[in-house]
Amino acid sequence: MLILMALPAESQGLIEKWVEDHGHALVFTGMGLLNATQKTTQAIHDHQPKFILNLGTAGSRRHKVGEVVECNEFVRRDQTLSFLNKKISMNAFSKLPTTSCGSADFVDTTENINQYGVVDMEAYAMASVCKDLNIDFGCVKFVSDISDQNVKTQWEENTKAAADALFQFLAEHFKT
Repeated sequence: MLILMALPAESQGLIEKWVEDHGHALVFTGMGLLNATQKTTQAIHDHQPKFILNLGTAGSRRHKVGEVVECNEFVRRDQTLSFLNKKISMNAFSKLPTTSCGSADFVDTTENINQYGVVDMEAYAMASVCKDLNIDFGCVKFVSDISDQNVKTQWEENTKAAADALFQFLAEHFKT
């Protein structure tokens, strides 16, 4: 298994330790769709995974801060032409609540994000690469903020809780 995360702040060293103890690979992609596309493609080349798991944080107006969800539908939300917004659907692999994820290269603090379960900046790109290369993909997000004017403060305040919750998910779901 290959785990992809945007930033080390979302892991707080916990995911690195889990990966080391269980013999899997972890790659930090950096923020944004282009970084995620490039790093995902390179990581697939380097590690030849059969399954990729994206762990990270996301904003939401539908789910409560602190909730952990599995994304199974992905939309690129920064397309100005709606016919370019191709939805990618994946099968759920956990018992977490499932939701949609809208990805873009910016944080949107307006009402435009209400149509998505969660919003982030990378998952659509990762899902797209995996779909194109026929690699199983899972995506688990910790809701860190409500994507309003306080998004930076909320995200920073919740990264430790996110790392704890994502580590707990790994420990419970991937026991071997």
